[in-house]
Amino acid sequence: MTVNQVVEDALLLARYGIAAAEAVVDLGAATLIGPFDFRASQSLSARWVQKQRTRFGITVNVVDNSCIGAASPPYVFVQLNQTTLAEILIWPVELPAACRVVVNLEFAFLPFVGWSLVAQGCPVVVRQWPAQARRAINRAKGMLRDGHAIALSIEGKRSADGRLSSYKKGPSVLAIETQATIVPFVLRGARDLLPYGAWRLRAGHVEIEFLPAIATAGLTLSDRDALTAKLRSLAETHLCRDRYASTRTLDR
Repeated sequence: MTVNQVVEDALLLARYGIAAAEAVVDLGAATLIGPFDFRASQSLSARWVQKQRTRFGITVNVVDNSCIGAASPPYVFVQLNQTTLAEILIWPVELPAACRVVVNLEFAFLPFVGWSLVAQGCPVVVRQWPAQARRAINRAKGMLRDGHAIALSIEGKRSADGRLSSYKKGPSVLAIETQATIVPFVLRGARDLLPYGAWRLRAGHVEIEFLPAIATAGLTLSDRDALTAKLRSLAETHLCRDRYASTRTLDR
């Protein structure tokens, strides 16, 4: 390791320390008020995210082709490619509508970052516990039926190599059973910020593209496979110029 690398790592650790201190203040407050005022809590979370984007040199461009204004609520925002933990600094504050994010247990345990989402009422899924996972999804269904928006990843976990992983049918089933409008979206450049297994957060530019909304009105559970296949086809089409294309199939 060179002297320059040692210096760069020391500066990065210092920035991490400042980010952690700000998390105690901003996300700590978001956690405390989350159960009582969702929008105020979300605003505090967004403030912390914007600070970290500036600190670490992360810029974000949003391309909104969702035409969400012409679509009927409620909405299920479906992330089509999940590649890095750094995504917490990207899409949750860029969604066209305020919503609750479905998170897994590991993420929920992240100090302040995960805690604030749990306090905001975001459903937590334990993948290793099918009965609990069903309860969490049923809770998300209830939120949709009450008119709230939900966001979740269709892969369910980060891809280690940047390629598309197997797709889960959960988002399709969730949308069909509540007749919600699906708003799919893809991220470009996010993995370059913090590749799987890395600890050095890099500066960079990320593009988030919201794709045209998909209505599920009139669809039944027998359509879930076709809808999931359609979402995967969208991902492959819109990411084909990147390195995310994959030969992996749907999760059966």
